[in-house]
Amino acid sequence: MARQARINGKNPVPSQNPIANAINQLVEQRGGALKTAQDAVAAAQKAIAAVQTIDAQLGGVNYDIASLPAIPGITPVAPATRGRGRPKGSRNANSGNERTARGTARVRPQNASTLPVALAQVLRGKTMGVTEAAEAVQKAGYRTTGENFRTIVNQALLKHSDLFRKVARGQYTAI
Repeated sequence: MARQARINGKNPVPSQNPIANAINQLVEQRGGALKTAQDAVAAAQKAIAAVQTIDAQLGGVNYDIASLPAIPGITPVAPATRGRGRPKGSRNANSGNERTARGTARVRPQNASTLPVALAQVLRGKTMGVTEAAEAVQKAGYRTTGENFRTIVNQALLKHSDLFRKVARGQYTAI
């Protein structure tokens, strides 16, 4: 026996075509989902209208607050905004304002010449190891606060092949 289908919610109409029956059955099933979606859209529109009403009310309150007279001795505070990047005044914000772990200002020694130039003056006509060169350049007046100054001297000797020549393993001289 052929199935009966509802058309637009009216009384069932008998049909002899199985494809039409299948289509009518899908319309019945999907009709409930369509009604649910329409209800959800209507609820969302009501919520948006409520938010817009509250926003308009708050705008009026903000205007009223802004129009109040200033209280003597109290400066208005701008709302805290956090933008991109490191906060102002944080550690390592700029190298000119460095601090130690204890919070005291770090004083960087100033030298008359760069380390490679000072090393070249010390090594001129002499052959020394890295440790000896580090000690000699400090005795010659080069100031540093680095704990690993020997490593820095070794890097300078290796990097500046135009100023230094490796004579033997660990032994350097100025050119």
